Amino acid sequence: MKRVYGILERWGFAAIAIPAVLPPPIPLVPFLPAAGAIEYSVKKFLLAMTLGRIVRYSILAYLAARYGRKMLPFLLQHGRPMVAAVVGLGVTAVLVYVVFRVIKSKKRAKS
Repeated sequence: MKRVYGILERWGFAAIAIPAVLPPPIPLVPFLPAAGAIEYSVKKFLLAMTLGRIVRYSILAYLAARYGRKMLPFLLQHGRPMVAAVVGLGVTAVLVYVVFRVIKSKKRAKS
């Protein structure tokens, strides 16, 4: 939480607005209690959240209006290879993470 407090104190408005725009893997939740803990202005907090969500959902609405109907045939034709590719990338990412953690823990054990 110290890191979140530091980010919030340094970036303030942007530390709330940017995670509000980004998709779910980006953590927004730690910034919510941190903003309350450092007594961040309620007006600024609500403005940052509102603007962030307006930007996020405006982008999603634009993409849906622009590409929505074109995507359905594409997904029906290429859905299974896309799912396989995403799962493969996910498994690869997890394996790389585990390997780096094991290497890092071995280096700490030697020290």
